[in-house]
Amino acid sequence: MFETGKSLKFVITAALTLMSATLRAQTADATAPKLHMFTNVSGTGTSGRLVKWADNAGALADSVITESAGQIGIGTASPTGLLHLYSAATGDAIAGAGVDMLNGPSFNFGYAGNSIGRSVGFLNVRPDASATAPNPSLRFLTANVQRVIITNTGAVGIGTMDPEAGLSYIQESPLHVYSNADKNTLMRLENAYAGVNSVAAFQLSSNVANVSYLSHSSARTVSRYGVALAGWNEIFSWGTSNGLIVGTGTATPLVFGTNNVSRMTIDSSGTFTIGSTAANSNVTINGTLTATKVIGAVYQDVAEWVPATTHMEPGTVVVLNRERRNEVMPSARSYDTAVAGVVSENPGVVLGVASDSKAQIATTGRVKVHVDATAGAIAIGDLLVTSDKSGMAMKSQPVDLGGVQFHRPGTVIGKALEPLPRGEGEILVLLSLQ
Repeated sequence: MFETGKSLKFVITAALTLMSATLRAQTADATAPKLHMFTNVSGTGTSGRLVKWADNAGALADSVITESAGQIGIGTASPTGLLHLYSAATGDAIAGAGVDMLNGPSFNFGYAGNSIGRSVGFLNVRPDASATAPNPSLRFLTANVQRVIITNTGAVGIGTMDPEAGLSYIQESPLHVYSNADKNTLMRLENAYAGVNSVAAFQLSSNVANVSYLSHSSARTVSRYGVALAGWNEIFSWGTSNGLIVGTGTATPLVFGTNNVSRMTIDSSGTFTIGSTAANSNVTINGTLTATKVIGAVYQDVAEWVPATTHMEPGTVVVLNRERRNEVMPSARSYDTAVAGVVSENPGVVLGVASDSKAQIATTGRVKVHVDATAGAIAIGDLLVTSDKSGMAMKSQPVDLGGVQFHRPGTVIGKALEPLPRGEGEILVLLSLQ
């Protein structure tokens, strides 16, 4: 009887020796390296080593590839993982294009320790060649240019090597996207599905303050402040935050616009400008307007929207329609005590609610008026009354009572601010109905 294990080793050793001899015999060059296969034979000092090339004499040094307990080590006899790669020059790493991680482009991976100034654990696609040791960061390159970096503090940089540059000690930039090209630089978040729940949203949250920037799909049926949000964009503050501020931190304006036209501008001094030279703008206030001062109206009259019998041109003198309630019509006879004002084209202040069946009737202030000077030249300061011509005023002629001249009460429209020597025309009048 003999031991099975020892017999098997003997047989394998004999077979390998025969194979080696055969390979030697088949090689014409006696000095060329030969392939020697070696297994775990007791007493050789190469336990666990894998096959390797050796010289012609058959001398086998310990292989750099080892196996221990099912774990493979390259460059180490004590692998600590399923695959453990080690370099004495670079630490636990795969060193790529450079001799080591400190010289030129390389790909490095593994457990580093602090022997050459690295933090524990790293993956470098390309280290900083100018540094004494690689920045302990995760880097991604294309065309030998860094595109993305994740620093050892957790900051992510896209297009920048230093996503935390310029920040104070109380700030951090978890994500920094940078470009220095003559192009639009975009961060795009897209949801292409047209569903009732489809929203592309960017959300910010800090403790109790929350704000969302949202683009709603065309099929959204959600309503906000009475507006269906289908196809709308939205900036929305929610939760228990104290409010939403929109403003500028420098001496620069804040502009609100629609249809590519400025509708409201707040300049650096706080002045509101509603509308622009590109378009006329209207303001509707559903409530009470309270102000300490109202100034700057371009025009100088106060008017009111009044029901009118017919359409009338600006400057037309009007009287009350005696056959209808609260309605005006063009004047038609002289010295009419029913005179009610003048149609205004651009009132400085207008009261009431606009309607196609109404006219803007000025009752005070300065306004252009149609006048007739055929019955008498009009001078500055003359009192004006209705004339026999439709919608026109004329110079008032005073009545002499006992040597005292006075004008008929209730007929005066106002005082002429411009002269009209003859004929018909339009002059500026200070309205003062009396």
